Amino acid sequence: LFVLGLATLWEGAMKARNRKSQSISLVMQGLILVLPTISRRICHSFRCSDYDDGTYLFLDADMSIDCKSDKYFLIRAYAGAMVVVYPLGIPLLAYSMLYKLRKGLNPRYWDPLLTDDEVAQRREETIKQFPTAQLASLFKPRFMYWEIFNTVRRLTLTSFVLACPTLAITTIFTMGVSIVTLAVEREAQPHHNRSLGGFTYAMHWQIVMLVLFSLLTDAGFTEGPSALALSGMLAFANALLIANIFWSSRGNDSAEESEFRNTLRDLRDSLSRSRTRRPKQITSEVEPVEVEVTRFSSNNPLHASAKAADGASSAGGGRRRGWGSLWDDL
Repeated sequence: LFVLGLATLWEGAMKARNRKSQSISLVMQGLILVLPTISRRICHSFRCSDYDDGTYLFLDADMSIDCKSDKYFLIRAYAGAMVVVYPLGIPLLAYSMLYKLRKGLNPRYWDPLLTDDEVAQRREETIKQFPTAQLASLFKPRFMYWEIFNTVRRLTLTSFVLACPTLAITTIFTMGVSIVTLAVEREAQPHHNRSLGGFTYAMHWQIVMLVLFSLLTDAGFTEGPSALALSGMLAFANALLIANIFWSSRGNDSAEESEFRNTLRDLRDSLSRSRTRRPKQITSEVEPVEVEVTRFSSNNPLHASAKAADGASSAGGGRRRGWGSLWDDL
């Protein structure tokens, strides 16, 4: 945190001098790299083991610390504050940095008619102007937040797994998270470089194979003469899987991506043709109509009869108003 604060001050000083600095970007990349180790150390502060039917309770990370002592309560309070800062705060900070640059990192979302070259140019300009955008440089525009997904996955497999109370629950939890993230990675294919995507996919399979080997070890299948044969089979299957992944990643873009680009190209061409087409001029040959407006003359029979009725009403002493007064009001 102290290094991150220094990087922020240094970048502010460079910005005041109209100079660019990559200090915050480098510090954020370093924090994301070591974040699982720091978070696991923090989460170890919440695991205690009991002995003699709960008579004694000691911290797993340091057996000299009694979990019932006041010292441990201070450690636990400090660890709780650091959980907010590191496992929760660093991913949220990275998300806020990328969210501010979303229009430059994923311009096609705001303008679907952009070509691939225009999208790449805008992303390159954004990365040059804002070095923190390098967190999304390895991924496709619509997967600009994928680094945060990877960080959460690593934290889940290294730190959050410590919340499982038993080995069986830990194994099931790890296996479930590994398979789900493996399927998500395979379906999304977020990397620009297909070789890098294939390498990442192979590393996901490494996690699944490790959990599978741990299950076989706990079940006792790796004892005796079958241990060497089983290890050889797993190693051969692992090597074959990695070779297959890298061989399949040598191809071109998928058919769905090509179809998507063709659809956007056709839409852009049709819109450009509609813009260049001149609208038809609409002419009207209707002859104007002359309308003569005349005022009522004083010899209007309605007006005359109304005056006569009004006079008769006044002579009779009636209070009813005649048509003449109403006509004058109108």
